[in-house]
Amino acid sequence: MTIPRSQQPARRQARIHRVFEVGLGLKAVHSLLEIVGGILLLAVSQQRMLHIANLLTQEELLRDPNDRIAHYVIKVAHDLSTSAKTFAAFYLLSHGVIKLVLIVEILRKRHWAYPAFIIALAALITYQSYKLLHGLSIGLAALTVIDAAVLVLTWHEYRVVRATPS
Repeated sequence: MTIPRSQQPARRQARIHRVFEVGLGLKAVHSLLEIVGGILLLAVSQQRMLHIANLLTQEELLRDPNDRIAHYVIKVAHDLSTSAKTFAAFYLLSHGVIKLVLIVEILRKRHWAYPAFIIALAALITYQSYKLLHGLSIGLAALTVIDAAVLVLTWHEYRVVRATPS
C-alpha cells in the first residue's frame, strides 16, 4: 500500500516525535542512574567501596590475573579520596537532578524547558568532548553521540511545539 504524499510529512513527523520520546526516556533512565550513583557515593565508605570492588573482580582476577578492567576497578576504588568522592557525588547528583527536572518539564510541554535542556545538553557534550580529547572511552563516546542526537531531536521538537497553536 502506498502512502499518499499529503500524509508522508505527518507520518515522518510522528516517527521523529517517537524517536524523541525514546531518547528522552533513555536520558531519564540515565539521570536516575546518576542520582542513585551519587547517593551511593555519599552513603558508602571508601573501605566498603574497596571491599565491593574486590568482590566484583576477584573471580575475574582468578581466571585472568592480568585483567585490565578488574585492575582498573580496584585502582579507582583504592585511589578515590574523600574530596574526589564528594566531587563525583555532587557531579552525578546535580547532572541527574537537572536533566530529570528538565525532561519532566518537557513532557509537561513547558516551553521554557526545551531551550534549557538544549543548553544543558550542549554544556554536557562540550565537557564530554573535552574529556574524550584527553582519553578515548568507548562508553563516553557513545554517550556523547546519544546526547548529540537527543539535542538535535529536542531542537526539532521545540520548533514543532513553538509552531503549533496552543
